[in-house]
Amino acid sequence: MDNIKIGKYISYKRKQKGLTQKELGEMLLMSDKAVSKWERGISLPDISLLPELAKIFNITVDELLNGEDNTFTVNKEKNNLYIFKLTAKTYKQILYFQLYSKKIWLYVITLLAFIFIFGGYALFSLRQYYSFHLDIIGLLIIVLGISLFFIPILLPIIKTCFFKETEYHYTYNQENLTYIKDGRETCYKYSNFHHLYKSNDYCILINNSEKLFINFEDYKVISKFLTCPITNIISKKEKWIINSQIALTTLNILLLILELGYHIILKNLGFELIYAQLEYIIIITILLSTIICIIISKIKINLITTLSIIISSIIILITTWLISGNFVTQITYYSISPDFSSQLVLKQDKNTGKINDYHYTYLCFAKKTTSFNASSIKKISTRWLTNDCNYISYQKADGSSGIYIATYGDRSDGIAYYSVLNSLNGDWTNKYDDEPRYHLMTKNNSITINNTETFSENEIEQFGTIAITLSKGSETRYIIALNSNCIIDDNGLIKHDGTIEIIPVFQVNVPATELFCTTYKKDDQVQQNINNQKRQEALDIVNEMHSLINNKEDYNNFKSRGDLFKIQTDSNDYIEITGLAYQKEQELGGDTGVIVDTNGTNLSIKAGTINDFYVEFSTKGSYRLHDNEEISEVSYSYRIIKSYDGYLIAKIGYRIPGNIGLVALSPTIEADISNNELFHHSSS
Repeated sequence: MDNIKIGKYISYKRKQKGLTQKELGEMLLMSDKAVSKWERGISLPDISLLPELAKIFNITVDELLNGEDNTFTVNKEKNNLYIFKLTAKTYKQILYFQLYSKKIWLYVITLLAFIFIFGGYALFSLRQYYSFHLDIIGLLIIVLGISLFFIPILLPIIKTCFFKETEYHYTYNQENLTYIKDGRETCYKYSNFHHLYKSNDYCILINNSEKLFINFEDYKVISKFLTCPITNIISKKEKWIINSQIALTTLNILLLILELGYHIILKNLGFELIYAQLEYIIIITILLSTIICIIISKIKINLITTLSIIISSIIILITTWLISGNFVTQITYYSISPDFSSQLVLKQDKNTGKINDYHYTYLCFAKKTTSFNASSIKKISTRWLTNDCNYISYQKADGSSGIYIATYGDRSDGIAYYSVLNSLNGDWTNKYDDEPRYHLMTKNNSITINNTETFSENEIEQFGTIAITLSKGSETRYIIALNSNCIIDDNGLIKHDGTIEIIPVFQVNVPATELFCTTYKKDDQVQQNINNQKRQEALDIVNEMHSLINNKEDYNNFKSRGDLFKIQTDSNDYIEITGLAYQKEQELGGDTGVIVDTNGTNLSIKAGTINDFYVEFSTKGSYRLHDNEEISEVSYSYRIIKSYDGYLIAKIGYRIPGNIGLVALSPTIEADISNNELFHHSSS
């Protein structure tokens, strides 16, 4: 006896009767788990149960043991009718089958969707070069493409959400199939059916526009009487194959459109592929996808063949990229800005060393704007100063170092060209205290840095509308770039709150320092506004400190941070307390990778008493990162208030009046701290 066959037969007959496993088990005084084991072929019913089970199913014991019906038995009483339950899962499968039976429309819709998506993105990418609201038009077309793509996927899911399970009752004999709907019987001759759709669990008989559902086991009985054509309902594997073929065909057509568009239109407009190897990759991808399309329709697809196809394709594409690199005459340097808004594209001729700068990036294409000569040796490094400004250092043909600034943005309305030098009018200084100190003064078309170096107009070169270089002779000393928060007003000056970046080119791998203007147009009202803002910041700091100290529980639970921290000491010495605070700040700073060796220089107690005072001091020493070393002096300002078991310290920023609410000391308490170990800091 075939346990599996008998189990499937029991399951089929149980479902015909509309019984659950639990209900059938109760009729036989058995558990639903026992019935489940029978239906899965794990075990068979006890021989004593066979007559009762056959009686419930209205079959003979022989039919039960054979696992199939021997003869037609037609009984039109309701409890002996055959039942087919159309579930939501089956309904969704049928909807997908109907969708995939119109394969040509799937190809068309998918292709149109991706044409709209990529076409919309192409228009959106042109927004930085043309107006006409191309960004809005591009986004609308992208949304249309995405909608087209998801309609075939979501439509069956949405329809299934509103579907209610339906039961179909029917019976049959050697001549007719009788369907019962709304209490009325309709008889269909087998010769009247003109098509049949078959799956592993059910079948659909088509009579004109009517769809009649029957169980697969019943189909096996009446199949010899049917003469209509038969179509298998699509399986998951077949659906995967069709999806793959649609995806590959769409990819082929899109790549073909891209290739033709490049050679017919974009090339004539001066655009080139960002990487010349992409030409070979596109051609090989078209050939590969065509071959894969044919293969998956001819061979048996399983996990091993799928992985083999994917891995082989990746290997072929990587090999193509590597080999084709030997046939191109240019080396491409590509970088994308941290916020993904700008792309740096440089191409260097392998023979002459000449470098072309490509600014107008468009999809995988770019358009040449400027050129400069360099050595044929590939000593080029790039670095983003802002999200639209890249600093490029290279080796000139004579062996000296060269600087080039690639800019992609604008700080005005983008219509008029303006002078970056003139926009910097005023005094600029550090925004943050823990950076190398800079004081930049711009007046009379010259820039003075730290009162030691002055650069005349002839020594200043502008790149685009957001960056300048400051040079002495043939050596570039500094680069200055306008940050994105800079807005140029009608007078050609940077509006309030705009900041700039300065980087010393003569010092390798030194980070850029952010500066802000302290003398904006010499406008007293603006200065007063800045002072008021800084005064409020000082009040907020002191209020937070007093709030913590006045609540012992809050103070004990407070975790020290970079700008506000606590120390434990019973000292009443200003210098010792300040030194301990400095050591605590260095501890909170952690390991930055920079090797530091600094000592204190001088200290000044400006205001207050030992219970609440304001102090300023400086340290000087070396900062080394890799092989680059810099000597720098750093200033510190603390507001220190006595607490329960020590002191609470706030780090005071630039221009913030840390002495607010305190009586100024006259004279101030000054100290030489150059030999004080508390102000020595060394890291390795």
